[in-house]
Order: sequence, then structure tokens, then C-alpha cells
Amino acid sequence: MSLNRLPQFLFLLSLSIVALLLTTQAAETGKVDINRANKWTLAQVLHGVGEKKAAAIVAFREQHGAFKSADELTQVYGISQKLVDGNRDNIVVSDVKIIPKRKIPHVVNINTADVMTLSRELQGVGYNKAAAIVAFREQQGPFKSIFDLFRVTGIGKKTIERNKDKIVLQEPKAETATEPPSTEERNKSQAQDETPTADDSAKTP
Repeated sequence: MSLNRLPQFLFLLSLSIVALLLTTQAAETGKVDINRANKWTLAQVLHGVGEKKAAAIVAFREQHGAFKSADELTQVYGISQKLVDGNRDNIVVSDVKIIPKRKIPHVVNINTADVMTLSRELQGVGYNKAAAIVAFREQQGPFKSIFDLFRVTGIGKKTIERNKDKIVLQEPKAETATEPPSTEERNKSQAQDETPTADDSAKTP
């Protein structure tokens, strides 16, 4: 091994050792720090959390920063309140500073965004609330104002206040309907069909 690569190797080795120690500690205590654990530790300790959901937790943490409470896990796609409640005694939330990768918030068009996008981008909106937004939109039509979200079950003032800067309201483009021809156009077309052409006149005995 090149001496130039030795520091990098030692750094990666130290990270692996730390991850192994955290995994071992979590397995022994039955508790896991959702702000520090990797996806394998999360999947091993948390009941009902497989590798995919664990990876989603880590990805969400990297995008939005550290979790402030266990209940914030419901903002992760696929993590329900029931799942969080079932693991509450196993969850530790450490006070760490994680700089989110995404510094500029994405805007979310609540009239076109699907459930996954809403639950991922809007703070305090988990899968169930996102599904309620989409269901309301499909039944009542596009939202005209951000305050129409108050009419959605589970959406309160706090949620709207936290997300008001990233919500946009653009109605989905309607498909252009082809208008039927007017009576005048139909009569004109019919008259043209009935007018004999030069070829037709030549065929007349």
C-alpha cells in the first residue's frame, strides 16, 4: 500500500470500527441512536424496519438534518406512527448537528405532487397526511389557497406555517378538448360533398 493512501485507509478503518462498536452496543442494549446509527444497525434493532426503510431514515437525516424527536421519523416515507410507537423504548435521539446536504428547499406544487413527494418534502407531513392531501385534492379539486389545507384532516396551522415558503399552487394543465364543428361548418361541409366535381360530370350519360 502506498504511504500516500495510508491516512485515508486509517480514516476509513476508524469509521468502520466506530460503526461496528455502535452496532454491537445497540444489539446489547436494544437501543439505537437514530441520529448516528447506520442503516444496518437501524434495521437490526428497530422492529418492522427492514433495510429499505432504514436506508430511507438515513437518507432523510442526511437531507434534512438531525431528528429532534422520535415522532419526526413519521416524516420518512414508509414510517408510520404505529411503527414509531412500537419502537419508542428502543429509540435514542442524540443532540448532534448534521448539516443537510440540500440547503435550498425545493418548492412543492400541492396540486400535482404525489404522496411520496409530499411526505418527503413537507416538514411534519408523513405518509398518512400526504395521502389525505392527495385524496382531498382528487375529491374537491385543486387547492386555490394554501389555507385550503386546513380542510384536510391532520393538517394544522403549525404544519402550514413551517412549509409556507416552499408550497406553490399551480393547477394541473387540462387536456385541450376538441370542439365539435358548428352547424354552419357542418352544412358547408355537406354542401361541398354534394357538389358534383368535373370527373363526376364526365361520367354522367
